[in-house]
Amino acid sequence: MNKTLQQEKESDLQEYKKGIKTEQNKAKKRRPHKEKITQ
Repeated sequence: MNKTLQQEKESDLQEYKKGIKTEQNKAKKRRPHKEKITQ
């Protein structure tokens, strides 16, 4: 029971991180100039 719950949490976290990454990639594509200046 605990193991499945843990696995669910981990998969949720991975999905969440994937979502963040895709959002960041979208942002970079939207405004690449700003990204370069910030770095």
